[in-house]
Amino acid sequence: MLFPEPVPPATPIIKVPTVLLFIRIGRQVGAILHRRMKKPSSAAPADLQCVFMKAPTLSMHALRSLARAAVRPAALLGRHLGSPLRERIILRVSSINSCSVCSIVHGAVARFEGLSADEVNEARTASDQLDDRTKVALRYAELRTSDLEQDFPDDVAVFERDFSVDEQREVRAVVDLFTFNNRFNNTWEAVLPGAAWRREKLGIR
Repeated sequence: MLFPEPVPPATPIIKVPTVLLFIRIGRQVGAILHRRMKKPSSAAPADLQCVFMKAPTLSMHALRSLARAAVRPAALLGRHLGSPLRERIILRVSSINSCSVCSIVHGAVARFEGLSADEVNEARTASDQLDDRTKVALRYAELRTSDLEQDFPDDVAVFERDFSVDEQREVRAVVDLFTFNNRFNNTWEAVLPGAAWRREKLGIR
């Protein structure tokens, strides 16, 4: 045989279209919306305890939060807030949402930014040892990640009084991004063993 027989092309690998992925996510979100309400971890203040029953997962609120964060990418850097306060906000939001993944990662980031181990724990629990400005920021973060801003207008007014417009924009963008990140992480982490143990060890159960 002068010429080898042509090799038939390999069967192409069929990739699942992106639209099917979104359909699956949509079904999961729909199931979540029909579940009973859940409450945040024991680290949450008393007036937020009625909102969640366990670590919150993907929801329409989380998807709306992602959409809001996406339109303000520059605000996510927190240039006006400064890295220490930005990290404290992330730690508090991750604690409210019982996200061990973000709590571990940003606990390390906060230490890199100069926060002590005690300061990291104070941010996670919104300790009374924090200064007034930080307390106001964390309180607002609690309300926004829990979708309760309309229920506590006085607290929102204090936040808007104490922070500039640029700072408010950055706080909202950071809270929105991690509201989604936390709940996305909780969704996939739920299938892994030891999730509850990791949260309990971090004190965010």
